Amino acid sequence: MGNNPSVLRIFWTKFSADSVIIITGASMGIGKELAVRYAARGSSLVLFSRNLTALETVAKECQKTAEKNSKTCEVLCVAGDVTREEDCARMVERAVERFGRIDLLVLNAGITAHHPFSADADMRTFKKLLDVNFLGCVYCTKAAFPWLVDPDKRGEGGRKGKGKREKGQILVISSMGGELGAPLRTAYCASKFALTGFFEALRMEKGDKVDITIVCPPAVKTDFRKNAIGYSEEEEAERRRQHPEFFRKGNQDKRMAVEAAVDTIMLAADKRARKVMFPLRAYVAVYVRPFIPDLIDPLLISASKL
Repeated sequence: MGNNPSVLRIFWTKFSADSVIIITGASMGIGKELAVRYAARGSSLVLFSRNLTALETVAKECQKTAEKNSKTCEVLCVAGDVTREEDCARMVERAVERFGRIDLLVLNAGITAHHPFSADADMRTFKKLLDVNFLGCVYCTKAAFPWLVDPDKRGEGGRKGKGKREKGQILVISSMGGELGAPLRTAYCASKFALTGFFEALRMEKGDKVDITIVCPPAVKTDFRKNAIGYSEEEEAERRRQHPEFFRKGNQDKRMAVEAAVDTIMLAADKRARKVMFPLRAYVAVYVRPFIPDLIDPLLISASKL
C-alpha cells in the first residue's frame, strides 16, 4: 500500500488485546518498534534476539508504554540465535510455559550485506544470510507451528484465553528485496526471495489452519545497514569508489521512517492480509516490470541506490 496506511483502514481489521506475541529480532529497529506498539495494546510479549541486555531495555520500555496506556504488558525476554534450531525450540517452549499459547509469531530477525557477487569468493555471506533470513524463520515457524494451528493446543479458558480464539497468525517481515532484485544485494535478495516463496507455499498447504501475512517494506531508517556483514566506513567508501552508479550522491537518505513502516505493518497484520508491499510504487514496479523491464529496471536501480 502507499505511505499512508489509511488505505488499509477501509478493510475489516481485528486484533485481540490479550494476544500472546513472539517477536524475533526484537532488540532494535522494526522489531523493537513493533514490541512497543503491541505493548501499548496490552499484549503479552516474548522478545527474542541474541542480545539479552538490549532485550531487557526494550522490555522496560514496553512496560512503561503499557502503563501510559492503562494496560498491562507481561514480557518474557529470551536470548538466542535464530540460526540455531535448538534455540528457537527453547524460545517457543519458554513462551508456552509462561503464557500457555501463541497467537502471533512475528518473524523479523534479519541481516544484510552490500557487496558485488564477485567479492564473495567463498560464498560465506550467502550461507550466513540464508541461515539468518531464511532458515532462522523456518526454525522458529517449525517450533511454533503446533501452537499456531492445533485447536486443542490453542485451547479455551484459563491462561489460554476465554472463548473461541482466532486462528494463529504468522507475520513475516520480508522486503521489497524479496520481490525485486537490487545491485550489491545478491545474497540478501536471494534469502528474501526464498523466505517469501516458502511462506507462499506454506499458505497454500496450511492456509486453512493459520493466517500468514507477508509484508515487504522498502529501506527503513534503522541501523540495519550499519549492521550488515562486513560493514565498515572504510569498506563503504571503497564500494562507493568502485561502484558510484549504485550509491546516492552526498548524504541523501530516502529511507522510510521506522514509525511509518510499522504503521503499515501492524495494519496489515490486523487485517490478516496475505501480502502487503509498500509504498504504492512498489506494486507498480512488481506488476508492470514483466511487461516493460527495459524501462522499469533503470528506475529500480536508481531507487535502490545505497
